[in-house]
Amino acid sequence: NIAGRGKLVGCYLVLASDGVWDVLSNRETADLVLMLHDILLMNRDTDEDKVEESEKFSSATDLSLSQEVVRRSALLIAQTAQRRGSSDNITCMVVKLHPKESDEPTQPKSVYSRLSRL
Repeated sequence: NIAGRGKLVGCYLVLASDGVWDVLSNRETADLVLMLHDILLMNRDTDEDKVEESEKFSSATDLSLSQEVVRRSALLIAQTAQRRGSSDNITCMVVKLHPKESDEPTQPKSVYSRLSRL
């Protein structure tokens, strides 16, 4: 079955082994990825204030943001699973589902308080 989900800006797919899913819920894993997306987006916006206007919206900047999100979030998920004492092999890959970045944070502020408990 194929189902449409509308606009996929800011959406990621997490592929992971049992070593991750045994100790992290889907929601916790999604929160980790989206939190990193928002943090890196905010940092990029701050850094862009220092860049010339003509360079602000380059596709290279968007690509590097996506690359950083998938790289860092896969590592964070694996490290979190390890810290939680996973007894199985831990493998994680994060895939960006849409090439265009969102200019808005993906999470409400309340999610960050939940993440502090991870």
